[in-house]
Amino acid sequence: MTAPNPRTTALVRAGVLREKTIFYRNDIALAEDPTVPKDPHTFLQPVASPGITGQVARGGQTTIAQFLVSGGTTINHPEPARFFEFPIVVMPEDYSYIP
Repeated sequence: MTAPNPRTTALVRAGVLREKTIFYRNDIALAEDPTVPKDPHTFLQPVASPGITGQVARGGQTTIAQFLVSGGTTINHPEPARFFEFPIVVMPEDYSYIP
C-alpha cells in the first residue's frame, strides 16, 4: 500500500539494477512469525525488536552500512538470508499486499 511493487520493479528494470537490488521477503518472514508487521516498508526501523523483526532490521542496516563504507562497491546478502532475495530471482509484478 505504501510503494507498489510494479512501480519499483519498473525502476529496477529501467536502471538495469536487478543484480544490485535486494528484495526483502516480508511474506516469508510473516509466514514464519505472525508478529512480523504486515507492512514491510518500515522493516529497517525496529532494530531493538525481539525475534525476526529485529533480526531483519539489523541485517538490513548492516548491509546498508557495509555498502556505504565500501563507497558503493560491496553489496552483501543480508542476514537472516532466508528473508532476502539477492539477487532478485523473480521481479514482483503484483502488489503483494498482505491484508
